[in-house]
Amino acid sequence: MTPIIYIFEASSIPEEFNDDESIILLDKGFEGRDDDSPISIDEVSFLTTIAVLSKTPEAVLDGFVEWWKEKCDGGIRFQILTSDASQIQESRAKELKRLTEDGWSIKANFVAICTESEEARNDAIEIIRESELKVH
Repeated sequence: MTPIIYIFEASSIPEEFNDDESIILLDKGFEGRDDDSPISIDEVSFLTTIAVLSKTPEAVLDGFVEWWKEKCDGGIRFQILTSDASQIQESRAKELKRLTEDGWSIKANFVAICTESEEARNDAIEIIRESELKVH
């Protein structure tokens, strides 16, 4: 069984992931702002990946969503990045070998983007693709 890697986007993240080491903020969409004006949490989405190893990945994702919502509020969405093991970078593939059936593994590094910028979302997805997949 091959893990499926999803791009995971959330409007908020639990406190345990919220530190300077875990979050990269993309500037796109925030240009032209006064440097003194703080960015509101309502203006930001957080993207990372979650890998699922299951014959019923939707059920595993449902359980993950419940776990996530116990920790923080906000919307969540998933988009398949790959289900092809040959596309996954070796280092990530080694990490995923520890997954047990019906398990999931979230990457604890997030790319924060302006929710109003499709360009920022596309750039974040490309950053995630390059960190997870063999990009030719």
